[in-house]
Amino acid sequence: MSTATETMVDDDPFAITTDTSGMDQENIHDGGNFVSAEGRFHVLVESVELISYEAGKTLPYVKMQMRVLAGEVDTETQKTLTHRIYIKDWADKPNREGMKPISEGRQKQILAFLYGFGVIGEDAFGQEAYTISRNDWERLEFAQAIVKIRLGKDRKGKDKEGNERTYKGKYEIGFNSDVWSLGHESVKDVPVDIAAAESAGIDMSGESADVDLDDI
Repeated sequence: MSTATETMVDDDPFAITTDTSGMDQENIHDGGNFVSAEGRFHVLVESVELISYEAGKTLPYVKMQMRVLAGEVDTETQKTLTHRIYIKDWADKPNREGMKPISEGRQKQILAFLYGFGVIGEDAFGQEAYTISRNDWERLEFAQAIVKIRLGKDRKGKDKEGNERTYKGKYEIGFNSDVWSLGHESVKDVPVDIAAAESAGIDMSGESADVDLDDI
């Protein structure tokens, strides 16, 4: 009698069981062990890539690869997080053509993101026309901050062949404003990698300024 049906999958040397909860068709090529829990975490930006506009395909965006150094869930330490910030909106969204400025609300979130990572300072605020430059985005590499990660909602879309499908929600920084500088009063209870912070010259005194973006 054959015993093939009695073989457990775990005993199959060719079987691989992996956690894909933090993966999607866009970040599968990024590598790493992806974040798979909600919470607030101390992260390090390991790489920054600026992606150019391509009509019919993509808007210009900044792609960052981050690594969790510490946080509210111990098992997430050293895991990977991919984050994208789109710089423009589609002027003609149905046809994915042309570009227009993003909303004022999204601009504020981006300011909060860059301020939290220490890329811009308090002098960026209170100006009638402040410009975020390519150099600011590039300076995000090796920056550190506290971010809040949440599980996004499932969304409907089309695959490369144009077929309708549902993409599972992934763990991500829910809003670009969900970022705080290390030592900030709002996140003083979040575990951090003190050695990593101090080696980067980051002030951990807890006296970081709390800028109110609603006053911009």
